[in-house]
Amino acid sequence: MHTHTIKLRHAPSREKSPANAKSRLRPEAERECKNQRQRESIANRVAGSIAELRNLQELLLSEDVDPRLLTDFRDALNRTRTTAWAVQQYLACLTTETDSTTLMNILAAERIRVTYQLGHALAEELRKPDLKLQPGQLLELYKVMKDLTARLSELVG
Repeated sequence: MHTHTIKLRHAPSREKSPANAKSRLRPEAERECKNQRQRESIANRVAGSIAELRNLQELLLSEDVDPRLLTDFRDALNRTRTTAWAVQQYLACLTTETDSTTLMNILAAERIRVTYQLGHALAEELRKPDLKLQPGQLLELYKVMKDLTARLSELVG
């Protein structure tokens, strides 16, 4: 093992060789490797989620589930479906170098629809006397809703 170490120390310098040009690209290669790992991680999570959803489907068919929970679950699935569709459309826009303005308009319309649904559900929840919420949460919601109301007032007239 000692002779192997000596050979490495006395090997010709690789800094001048064309093969060492790769070391200058190393940060880019490392970023690409990291991006590839992230893509694989996302792909694995999506595949796992698909399997889990199939299992949930079977459970939902065989068990009694609270209707409110089912509604929330369906809403979450719809948001996830819409997000997946939007990302797919956005990537298609990038690939074809198409303007993504129409896509952004569709996403804004979807957010309005979801906000409308959540607003109604939240209004009903807030009417319940046994609901216990933190004052800070309510204040933050109030601030956001106030800003949103001001902006909507500008748009609607």
